[in-house]
Amino acid sequence: LRQGESHYAFADNQEVSEIELMMLEAADAYARRIRACKRIGAVGVGVSYTTLSRFSTRVRYLTALQKLNFAPSNPLLLKIAHIPAGTPASRIGDLSAMLRVQNIRLLLEFESLRAVPEFTFRINAVGVGSAMPHDEDPETRLQAVRHVVDVAAREKLCVFLDRIETPAHLEIAETTNVRFGVGLVFGQMCFS
Repeated sequence: LRQGESHYAFADNQEVSEIELMMLEAADAYARRIRACKRIGAVGVGVSYTTLSRFSTRVRYLTALQKLNFAPSNPLLLKIAHIPAGTPASRIGDLSAMLRVQNIRLLLEFESLRAVPEFTFRINAVGVGSAMPHDEDPETRLQAVRHVVDVAAREKLCVFLDRIETPAHLEIAETTNVRFGVGLVFGQMCFS
């Protein structure tokens, strides 16, 4: 990120792609360290939908990914981040097929829960999710989470939620059987 006059502006797509390549290399190095210690555990890293959508950056990322060697005991959890609303399911399917590499498990993170499409084919992913909506009333929020849980159940995917920040958010996640989540509420529970 670059510092602007009075705020921080996002780096351009090329800079983001370079950072994502460095993060991929760091994930590989960490997985090798875990393996050397004879430990089992997955390593996670994200790649932006934008990086995978541009031909030049997609080729660089896929080339780097294919050169790495993750073990079954230390797979890579690769999250395609910020998939925009309106992205055709077929496009997501194409990208997920390109990322089919041994010992890599794919997660799909959408810009919003409502952006998760209905898939009419088996998607090459293990999980789907987004951030908990904050600008909606509780019933609309619950319906958005249920939509993702229903799509995930049909596709045999796990669901993850980011930004679980209040006890009400946590209750929605628990009642809809969301398997993985992160957010401020967990820190509040530990330190209160």
